[in-house]
Amino acid sequence: MDIDESIDLWYKLATALNKKINQDGQIQKNWTWFWNEYLHPMTDQQWVGLCEAINTLQKQHPEMLTVNDHHAVMNAISVLDDEEIYQYVQNWNMLKPETNQINNVLDIRFNQARRINSTQHHAWKLTHVLREVWCRCCDIDLPNENSSIGKLDNISKSDNYFKLFAV
Repeated sequence: MDIDESIDLWYKLATALNKKINQDGQIQKNWTWFWNEYLHPMTDQQWVGLCEAINTLQKQHPEMLTVNDHHAVMNAISVLDDEEIYQYVQNWNMLKPETNQINNVLDIRFNQARRINSTQHHAWKLTHVLREVWCRCCDIDLPNENSSIGKLDNISKSDNYFKLFAV
């Protein structure tokens, strides 16, 4: 997955969450629609691409990520790199029975594969960090709280499509 595809995916995730926050308020863990539509279908290559994109941003603009943001990204990478979990999931074809070569380590549905840490937690935390960093980069003031309902209604669409990644 190249950087442009990763940024497109990042934009898609952040926009979906921002629209939902604007409409319904604080993000809920049980938003199964979001997991089903966005996170479950993602492959490890997409997760790695997102982590690489945010790491690239941090190298170019370290002020855009907090220490906690960086920590969440590193935790997600460590889960993706965990050989014990990866080997366990690699031979398990429950998610996509037609092939057992597609791995989705950060997918919530691999409950039994989460022996070291909760991969669901790391995927969810990384998703939050991606949204928050996107908002910071694009000057979008939309905290993850119920008071954010309607905050974006009168704001024109921004074309701030991550000019920070300029080469």
